[in-house]
Amino acid sequence: MASFATHRLRVHDSARPPYRRLSALRTCLTEFAPYGFYATYHHLCRRHRWW
Repeated sequence: MASFATHRLRVHDSARPPYRRLSALRTCLTEFAPYGFYATYHHLCRRHRWW
């Protein structure tokens, strides 16, 4: 299993296409969601205006 830092780098890597970055975010959330997958995903996406 990769560390949180590795997943974070994948999410913030601007060289990756947006769909890969969102996929990396979902993968990170399945492993490290602080208050549940859906609540954390919704919070982060709304905060960063991804949808």
